Amino acid sequence: MMALAAILASVSVDLSPATPTNFTGVLEGNSARFNWSGSSGATAYRIRHRIGTGNHIEVLLGNVNTWLSQVLLQGTCIIAAVRAENSFGVSHYTTEVSVCRPVI
Repeated sequence: MMALAAILASVSVDLSPATPTNFTGVLEGNSARFNWSGSSGATAYRIRHRIGTGNHIEVLLGNVNTWLSQVLLQGTCIIAAVRAENSFGVSHYTTEVSVCRPVI
């Protein structure tokens, strides 16, 4: 019985969600819409975004798989990544995706 207890004590199970997949962004009107495939076990998502070379801003979202940005000015780009979260931990952020509004 002691051997089993020692084995169980050495087992580590990571219950944090996997990194979301299929992260994409498209220009929708004057804003950017980001979409992703959800992660099993995720209870929320956190999107990290910035305009151009500005500072990152993080927004905690519910259990959703889409986010619409603020209005983008002509000639600006928004760069974003998303991660999954639950009570056990967080995933890695996805690779960043950028969406640019052209000058018309």
